[in-house]
Amino acid sequence: GPYAFADCVNLVTLNINNVKEIGDYAFATTTEKTANSLTALTFGDELEVVGNYAFYGSLNIVDVTIGNGLKEMGSYAFATCRSLETINVGAKLEVIAECSFAEDDALKAVNIDGIKYVQGGAFMNCINLSQIDLSEVIEFGMESFSYCQSLTSLDLASAKVLGAGAFLCASKVATVSIPVLERIEIQALSCIDVTEIALPETLKYIAPTAFYYNAKQVKIDEENTSLNQVIEEFTNLNKDNQ
Repeated sequence: GPYAFADCVNLVTLNINNVKEIGDYAFATTTEKTANSLTALTFGDELEVVGNYAFYGSLNIVDVTIGNGLKEMGSYAFATCRSLETINVGAKLEVIAECSFAEDDALKAVNIDGIKYVQGGAFMNCINLSQIDLSEVIEFGMESFSYCQSLTSLDLASAKVLGAGAFLCASKVATVSIPVLERIEIQALSCIDVTEIALPETLKYIAPTAFYYNAKQVKIDEENTSLNQVIEEFTNLNKDNQ
């Protein structure tokens, strides 16, 4: 249940079988001095729910493996796990909740299939994250990948919505593919290293500062009259940045 093993500083190993749900704050840490000593987590197919803040602040966890039964992962579930490098989930987890992995600055690889929605701040400040499949994601929440400075390319093949600051300051991103995008909010693709961004015909709304500091890299087909307003906005923005 909630807070079951919170602040158990001497907890070194975890052997849980046939557990379907890990409650809110079950293994959470409230201060750095009370962080548990867990270094790896492995859960079988029985686990269906990881609650809000379940492992928040578990500073020593390096690797997490969860089987095929997971249906829900709560907000801040693994946030501020500063040693976490790899997360493997066998199930197709469609929603990555708010700030699930925020501030996990050692995180390098996320192996989760079937992600459809990434909520706000989910991977914010994961500065070493370089491996994650985003090709099936439909909607990215506010600052979901902001300051993810090790991402180098974005294959957003299914994305329809990029929330405000979704990839803000993902500074090493050099290529972006957004073939079916419909909506781009402010600073969604701002301060990245891309050389060209092609806007698709599907685009219905673009915030004036969506590509702030990258306005010159936006490629717009001027024969596509459905983007006339976008062309005008970015023409003015380019003049401001010259």
